[in-house]
Amino acid sequence: MPDSDPVSALADPDQWSWAAPALASIAQRGDRDALAALVAAYGQRTEASRQPLLDAIESLNGVPAVVQLARSEGAGDRLLAARLAHLLPASAHVPVLEQLVTDPDREVAAEARAALRTQPRDAHWREVVRHLAQSSDTDLATEAKAWQREG
Repeated sequence: MPDSDPVSALADPDQWSWAAPALASIAQRGDRDALAALVAAYGQRTEASRQPLLDAIESLNGVPAVVQLARSEGAGDRLLAARLAHLLPASAHVPVLEQLVTDPDREVAAEARAALRTQPRDAHWREVVRHLAQSSDTDLATEAKAWQREG
């Protein structure tokens, strides 16, 4: 392992294999800054495997962190919640994403819509999407109808 700060090392995809687990080992579960750094690294254009990043996000309780971050008054935290839900699909995210798809921050709403589309399509997901397909927000209703057609 190079002598470097793991957060700084996340800027280099060649360092992810050691930097992501190193960051996860020193951060506390649900650490917003660590999760944000891992999600930002995930967004880089690269051919490198992103699995070390996903593993680190999971080890930091990325799935349960979605609920807490989504309740934040800060749009940055809500955006992080939507991105985490997008990266780690789970049925537990559906109620949170149902709220975030109409977030007043357009970027949060857009990411939440993209994330909702990727969640497990169980009965609860179908119920939420059926409700959203009747939304007065015509863009949201159109998207929800498209998800229904996808199956």
